[in-house]
Amino acid sequence: MKSPSHNTESPPATEAKSSWLRNSTKIGLSLLAIVLLIPIVGIVWLHINNITLTGIKGLRYDKGIHAEYMSLNLFSYNVTFHQLSLHHYIDPKNALDSGSYRLFAKKYEIELPSTTTAMLEKQNIHLRYIHFFDATFRFVDFASPLAINAHARKVTASAAHSDGKETAATQIIEHVDVTITNSPHLKISGHAAKGKLTLFFPHYQPSPHYSLQFKESQFAIEMQDNHTPVSVTIASLHPQWATLNNSLSEQIISQLSLTFDLNRSLPTMMLVAHTIKLEQPKDLPAFINRTDIDSKGIHLGQTLANLSRLPINKLKISSSLTEIY
Repeated sequence: MKSPSHNTESPPATEAKSSWLRNSTKIGLSLLAIVLLIPIVGIVWLHINNITLTGIKGLRYDKGIHAEYMSLNLFSYNVTFHQLSLHHYIDPKNALDSGSYRLFAKKYEIELPSTTTAMLEKQNIHLRYIHFFDATFRFVDFASPLAINAHARKVTASAAHSDGKETAATQIIEHVDVTITNSPHLKISGHAAKGKLTLFFPHYQPSPHYSLQFKESQFAIEMQDNHTPVSVTIASLHPQWATLNNSLSEQIISQLSLTFDLNRSLPTMMLVAHTIKLEQPKDLPAFINRTDIDSKGIHLGQTLANLSRLPINKLKISSSLTEIY
């Protein structure tokens, strides 16, 4: 007489299923731990480097960290990122490349600290935000001291008189490469391929705006304890303002070098150029007396009188070719 059959699994099949469940559980717990640890490690690293996370929205992980919005306090600057992503990158064409972390933001803005804005307002300049577009930050590693390489397609800022009654002067620089370090002081240095600047006289209201384009610029600013040295070199400047006589085929300033202390800009400013070819602008501030409108040259006495009204301590001309009428 046959015994009734039973639907039982063999021991090997049961052990295989249990092993699969254990491995799946381990993998799931590991992934969960990674997801939870990434923000914690990130916040700890930010704190070590004196960076405070102040806001975040739309955080997700998809072959890297992504967020719709993130705000940080970085070296006393409020920084806001829009549509950012962070991932590890290794250059396949470089066998020596050990990899780096790259952060991309479609747009981000820097809000200057109150100490900086107050210092600028004492010089009758109102500047609060600097905007960056299509910016990429490259971290070689996350060790301290911090070193960041960055590139932006375009950087813009709007400066105006502190009273806000005049039209803001927009500054635009393009294809910018920047290096940021924080040892022993915060230092920002870099290069810009080209740009368009708008100059004005902050101490005189109303002031005309003077537009000019530039090519190939190097710059550096260092936040020291009692000084903030700034240096800028520009290969060529091309003024775009309307002139009185149009006697020059092109206005140009070549090999320009500018240095000053941001804390005391006018007393410490030094400006050097190899070549200066300029004409009288049609619009001049009220404190400058215009020379004879019918004259196509420079009235030497009137020019010296006007220069004496500017905050210039020394004017040195190595060589010149000047028409004097």
